[in-house]
Amino acid sequence: MSGSPLAADEHDIRHDGSSWLDILPFAVLACVAAWVTLPDLFDVDIFKAALTAIVGALVVLPLLVGPARARDDITTWFSSGIGRGLVLVTAVSAIGSVTVLVHASVVDRLLVFAVSQMAALAGLRAARARTGLFTGVLLAATTPVAVVALTQALGWTSALTPGPEEVVSLLGNSTRAGALLALGIPAAVMLTVFTVLRRGTITLGATLAALLVALHTAACLLTLARGARLAVLAGLVVTVAFVVLASTRGRLPREQSARLSRALGTAGIALAIGVGLAAFTNPDQVWTARKLDTSAPILSGTDLTTNVRLSLWDATLDMTADHRMFGVGLGRYGEVFPRYRDPVEAALPGLAGATTVAQHPHNEALFVFAEGGLVAGAILVLLLAATMRRTWLRAVSDPDCDDLAATGVVTAGFALGMVQDAWTTVGTAVPIFAALGLLWSVPWTARHPLQDLGATTPSRGARLALAAVTALAALALIGQAVPRLQTHLGLREFYTQAAALEARTSVSIDDFEAAFATLIEAADADPTDVAAQQLVIHFGTGALAQTESAAITAAVERSRKRLEVLRPNG
Repeated sequence: MSGSPLAADEHDIRHDGSSWLDILPFAVLACVAAWVTLPDLFDVDIFKAALTAIVGALVVLPLLVGPARARDDITTWFSSGIGRGLVLVTAVSAIGSVTVLVHASVVDRLLVFAVSQMAALAGLRAARARTGLFTGVLLAATTPVAVVALTQALGWTSALTPGPEEVVSLLGNSTRAGALLALGIPAAVMLTVFTVLRRGTITLGATLAALLVALHTAACLLTLARGARLAVLAGLVVTVAFVVLASTRGRLPREQSARLSRALGTAGIALAIGVGLAAFTNPDQVWTARKLDTSAPILSGTDLTTNVRLSLWDATLDMTADHRMFGVGLGRYGEVFPRYRDPVEAALPGLAGATTVAQHPHNEALFVFAEGGLVAGAILVLLLAATMRRTWLRAVSDPDCDDLAATGVVTAGFALGMVQDAWTTVGTAVPIFAALGLLWSVPWTARHPLQDLGATTPSRGARLALAAVTALAALALIGQAVPRLQTHLGLREFYTQAAALEARTSVSIDDFEAAFATLIEAADADPTDVAAQQLVIHFGTGALAQTESAAITAAVERSRKRLEVLRPNG
């Protein structure tokens, strides 16, 4: 099998029909994870994770196990090195959490893990679809994000994601918006390259693909996310190098050298246009400005700087050194970290000037070492090395638009994971894990040609077992996600009511109690949410200095008792 991008029939053994059905799970997950936003909801990851998990439980899981080839997909993923390794990393990390009651933070981590595994299975299913379809779906999810980002930068809209004066697009956070766009850029570049390679000339399709490159590049730069720029560079260097290597090794026909130069040149011009568009849109800030001024009313710019990340990394290393073998436990990073946090960094202002809470070190590798110790960390390092080796061998032996787009997504995703929480934030985790599923789906060498993943039809008993497991998994996801969704929607409503009260010249205690009742409902929806209980105590204690409300007194006492259980060591 030559792997020539011009001979579509050579891929028929892999892309064996049912293209849209095979790609639909990834399409649903990618769009929901990328587009979830609400007015006045600036940056609440778990809201996005909970809603995506619910959609996954109701829509994606049935699609993943519905077709007759489902058993092969599931077996392929969880018998692969990456599938088993990720389960093992999570299991080892959970060792440190077995001695405590379930925290909301543990539930949050399990929700993101479940969504990531669904994304990986969706990517594996997409490996069966027609070449280029995975890339097209990914860009369909990221293009609206790029459009909204550009309109925000131009000052045309702030209705979807108001936030501060940042370009946050549909993710509520400029760093994560930039990260998602960074994943889309290598995919758009590969789409441009392979479109020109197939046709030999710059057709309408190639022009549209190049426009997507320019749009994503401009939008990514306008978010001012520096980690995203590093990720784009990593993704582009690797994918372009693989295309060139595949050509020199004869995996692309020799007569395609002129086409390859034309294709790479077209992509390069598109990238340059994107850079120029970003510079024209924001000529004074796009290269050197911070995303926020330190006096910004919603979130300080200083807590997004390199110095803060270095401080978090240093403190995380100290915490890991004290919990070497199995870490502090899955989801318990935010609980333990304050003991190690630098007081100077902790004093920086956060949301509405409040004290910031560190739930992640902005480095996924350190996060795994901190929560899972040396055992989980070592497994992760091996998984990263095995993935890059597999990606290398596969891309240069069988160049394909989707393979190389997935290679770019994984490479950029690994780079993002070293500077932010890209693997545990659903907006970026879904495309990264879907790309992993695609790349680990089938053998990559000429000795082991691509095989039909659906050669075996599950028996009736196996299909019934899959249906039962799917139903239980869906119920478990919904059971975990609904309380988290209720709590954070309640907190959002409380913040909205509190802001309205602050804008008034005088506020009665009755008005405050009405708003505080919303906060109580949010805290009661999920009693394991530490932050919600702390808010009840904070606002309730202040109110009790002015009133002797029995409802407020009871709510404060209830939250204190919950915290005694959730945080027995204070």
